[in-house]
Amino acid sequence: MLHNTQREERVNQGGQGNPNAAINHERERTTVHGVHGLLDKRFKRHDLILGAEYYHERIAAPSYAFNPLTGTTTVRRGRCRIMPFTRAGESICKMSGRPCQKSCSS
Repeated sequence: MLHNTQREERVNQGGQGNPNAAINHERERTTVHGVHGLLDKRFKRHDLILGAEYYHERIAAPSYAFNPLTGTTTVRRGRCRIMPFTRAGESICKMSGRPCQKSCSS
């Protein structure tokens, strides 16, 4: 099982050095839950490998602007596109043979 969370916050004031320009706050939080597994089975001369993984990712990225002149706060479009969650999965199956270990000549 896998769990990972990352946070980031950006605070920017635009306006080319204007102290009255809006102050933008952009917070981001990414959370991932995942599982993965692998099964390796050896037969006489063959190896069989089965594997799978699945990840569920959630992104929260609220963004707002504060106007220092009026003291108001407005919601604004953030840097991350609006996508509340993502799901990704993958599976593999591989079979390989090994060369003959015994002498095959008569």
